[in-house]
Amino acid sequence: MERFTHLPLTLVDATDGRRAFSCRFVYVDDCLYVAGHDLVSYMARHRLDQLSAYSEALTATGAHELIVVDDESELHGLLMQRFAEKYDASAGAFVELRPLVLVTE
Repeated sequence: MERFTHLPLTLVDATDGRRAFSCRFVYVDDCLYVAGHDLVSYMARHRLDQLSAYSEALTATGAHELIVVDDESELHGLLMQRFAEKYDASAGAFVELRPLVLVTE
């Protein structure tokens, strides 16, 4: 049941080490979105371009980019609805985990 409700996630800061989190999550249109006050708080204290996310539970291995969802977007409203249906709770902020694509020449 834990695998259905929480995603183990490690954020790595290119200049400041790493920190582990356990995040609630939802999928919308095959994209993964995580929520968690401690995660968002940590992100607010770091530069997003220096952060990457990793989890052994994700199907796409390797680094993931963190993209904060605009809280005034239609997507945010949909995420709030899906989150409430899954957890019977609310979340204020959502972060998309998008696999990083390495550019090779």
